[in-house]
Amino acid sequence: MRCNAVQPGLMDNARLARIISRVAQQSGKSTAEIEAEALSVVSMRSKVQMSEVADMIYFLCSDAARHVTGQIISVDGGVEWEA
Repeated sequence: MRCNAVQPGLMDNARLARIISRVAQQSGKSTAEIEAEALSVVSMRSKVQMSEVADMIYFLCSDAARHVTGQIISVDGGVEWEA
């Protein structure tokens, strides 16, 4: 039996858009500024697509990953909180 976890980063979806919009309103900044601040801690400076997380899950369920177990695999574009 295998057990792995996928840890997604900033997902390019409606929820993130709502959060960015709310933070922008509360801070008096534009949504572009808030998004840029959020992406400033992501090495690849991009949001994660849901299909990219699905692809990782598909891989982990496949025979190609039969020897991968006990892992937390980040699909986050390289989040560096201490940047």
